[in-house]
Amino acid sequence: MFIPPNHKVRKVGRFLEALMENAQKAWNLGEHASIDEQVVLCNSRKCSYKQVLKHKKDNGILLYSVNDPVTGYTFAFEADRRNNEEGGRPGFAMRLCKYISGEWRRVWMDSAFPTIRGLEAMYDMGIYGGGTIKHIMGFPAELDELKRGMGDKNPVLKKGEYEWRMAPMKAKADGTERKAAFTAVIWHDVGYAKIITTCHQPNATMVKRRQSGVQGRVDRPCLESISEYNKNMGGTDQCDQLRHYNTTQRKTVKWWHALFFWALDVASGVNAYTEYQYDYIKHNGSNRGILTTQKFVSSIADDLLGEPQGNTKKRKRSEQVDNHIAVDGKPKVRCEEKGLMDCPKRNCALCYRKSKKSKKQLPVRTACDGCNSALHAKCYNEWHKLYCPVVAEQGEP
Repeated sequence: MFIPPNHKVRKVGRFLEALMENAQKAWNLGEHASIDEQVVLCNSRKCSYKQVLKHKKDNGILLYSVNDPVTGYTFAFEADRRNNEEGGRPGFAMRLCKYISGEWRRVWMDSAFPTIRGLEAMYDMGIYGGGTIKHIMGFPAELDELKRGMGDKNPVLKKGEYEWRMAPMKAKADGTERKAAFTAVIWHDVGYAKIITTCHQPNATMVKRRQSGVQGRVDRPCLESISEYNKNMGGTDQCDQLRHYNTTQRKTVKWWHALFFWALDVASGVNAYTEYQYDYIKHNGSNRGILTTQKFVSSIADDLLGEPQGNTKKRKRSEQVDNHIAVDGKPKVRCEEKGLMDCPKRNCALCYRKSKKSKKQLPVRTACDGCNSALHAKCYNEWHKLYCPVVAEQGEP
């Protein structure tokens, strides 16, 4: 029996799978999609899913997701359970591609995911793949040799120059030919970009790039595959940006709480807001008057919490009740009839009033049982004769 990968995540697996199923029912991906990783903040020492990420700002649980490159909509995802049988990051990419197969979309990935065999398998599923690639994953050696160090003063490729190669895909195991071909290119920009795709011809185009010492951006020649990669690779980064605007994510010792917070942010701040934007513009013709992300997420929170119960008015600060005066205004009790009682440590009321160095006063543990003023025994009579508010209101006995 097939078990969805997210079901294998302890405690919240079925919840994550239900979230992904609803996301796929509510949205249709366009021609392009991107696959990348997301980090769920987690500070638990007992979570086997947590990873130490030296290339990231925080440690946590990794999730790999398929995102819309324009809106950041999370269409499918899978949690990394650190299982060696999962095939590494190329294996995650292949499993995620099954959710978007058959419609010849163009899926873009960074260098951690593409392999030559993986791109061939994606083509068999009806997906064009592309992205940056490492030389050990199948990038042509003759192109990789053109790469030079950043300090090289005489590089083979000047900035803005590129070299490319094309090669046909191998036939399937049953002898059926694949009609697509690989296009590999190395491009010298700030550094060297090595990209391979299965859906592009080596057509030249121009991109806007920043250049040191030049105000604004300058045109720099490249291939169409590089231009499309730059435009469509940022879907997961867009999702991260949106869910961090009004995030509920916190570092937590209970690791399943971290996954729940992540799911709540994606469902409300990314996916639901994307659908709201689409419906609003469709019915109104423009985005004028549309809610901001903060107001939209706040409205969802209000709907989930429901109507407030009971008295919601702010409680006024209770007025100080003088227990020395009765309701009819007649004196109820006099301080002289009470005496001192034990109390928590406080400053003596008389010494505090007289001294200019109140912070250095020795605290006392006795107070008047009538006016509740903390007092030394020697200060009792002087305080009630000169300063006690109760005696002043009641008058001298």
